Amino acid sequence: VIKETYNAAVVTGKVHRVVYDQKANSYWAEVGSRDLLLETKETQEQEDRKKRFAKQSDAAPKSPFQMETSITRKKLTLPTGVVFEDIMTQQSPDAIVGTTAYTHFFPHGLSEKTLIHLTDSSKHHVSLDISPLLGMTNLTEGYVNGGDIFSK
Repeated sequence: VIKETYNAAVVTGKVHRVVYDQKANSYWAEVGSRDLLLETKETQEQEDRKKRFAKQSDAAPKSPFQMETSITRKKLTLPTGVVFEDIMTQQSPDAIVGTTAYTHFFPHGLSEKTLIHLTDSSKHHVSLDISPLLGMTNLTEGYVNGGDIFSK
């Protein structure tokens, strides 16, 4: 899914992302527009302020991303007994636990560096390191420290 999402971003010229829903242990690909800008900490704070002062009747803003059905026709789930332990990204090098996280792929051929930690019911750990170049994914047995990945 990661490599296909990377390829789709380059071929279509649109921003793509893989969504990781840690509560449901599911993942899927989404596509945005060509001119989509990513949220930063500052833009998220501005949006939060707007929401606080908005009227209750105002509709929630629609996501600029939609499911990319040419890559994932539906939300895919991890195998039985396997769960997301945590996820780290360039935007959030602190571990993201129990919520939704994203890896973004850009039309010019770069992706957001991401470290995904998976574990199973036997407490076996695997780390997936998504490289910002070429959308390559490296699989490592065990729990890889985020500081080792994001300091490179």
